Amino acid sequence: MMKIMRFRSGKRRQGFGTYFAAALGTFLIVLVVLFHQFIGGMLGGLLALASAHETDTYALLPKNVLASRLKDAEMQLARVRYESVLYASLVEENNALMQTLGLPGITVAARGRVLARPPRTHYDTLLVQTLDTASIAVGDYTYAEGVLIGYVTERNAETVLVSLFSAPGATLDVRVGSPSAIVVAHGLGGGAFTFDVPKEVAIKIGDGIENAHGEGGVIGVVQQVIDEPERTSFRIYAATPVSMNDMDVVEFVRALPEVNAL
Repeated sequence: MMKIMRFRSGKRRQGFGTYFAAALGTFLIVLVVLFHQFIGGMLGGLLALASAHETDTYALLPKNVLASRLKDAEMQLARVRYESVLYASLVEENNALMQTLGLPGITVAARGRVLARPPRTHYDTLLVQTLDTASIAVGDYTYAEGVLIGYVTERNAETVLVSLFSAPGATLDVRVGSPSAIVVAHGLGGGAFTFDVPKEVAIKIGDGIENAHGEGGVIGVVQQVIDEPERTSFRIYAATPVSMNDMDVVEFVRALPEVNAL
């Protein structure tokens, strides 16, 4: 009788242990599933946030910052459009003057492709590749999109080096204002110039600046006129209307002979 009771009691303990192990296993499985769902949701949220940041750079910026950037961008775009219209007007005026004076058009000696520009080259210089270096001489004028930008300083087998008139320390005689005055423009670098003009000469923002000797051509546009009461001249700041990054193809031109006044 005692043996039967002991057998039944051991069987009950074994059944309870099996049930507890099964319940614990189920709990662990549920816990693992919930943890996986939690981690997956968190990763999904982070990936969505990263994707939104990649597709919209300005998504996390405050509205006042976005408004300020938009205003600056609109002002810059308006300035570029103004300079483009002004440049086209200057080119048209220059062509009309040359026809009126009976001067021949610009005779292109050769063309070349810009291989390197600052910062890959020295400040305000261009390395140009051309297949017709025999037609190019040191000192030839260089044009980009109809704007006179500089001159050839070195010629090799297949390349030439061009120095821009805006290079720091460079000087060039230019014709400006009304009545026309010839002044010396000083390069400031990056396509910028500065020069002084007597206050008797009328000059304003947007006026063109032309080379005063040899081959004509627009080299810049007046950007700022500074009138200081203690000075007898205006301090002028000007810049070339062609961005250095847009100078992909240039033309080399020999200077025209001086035309005797009639």
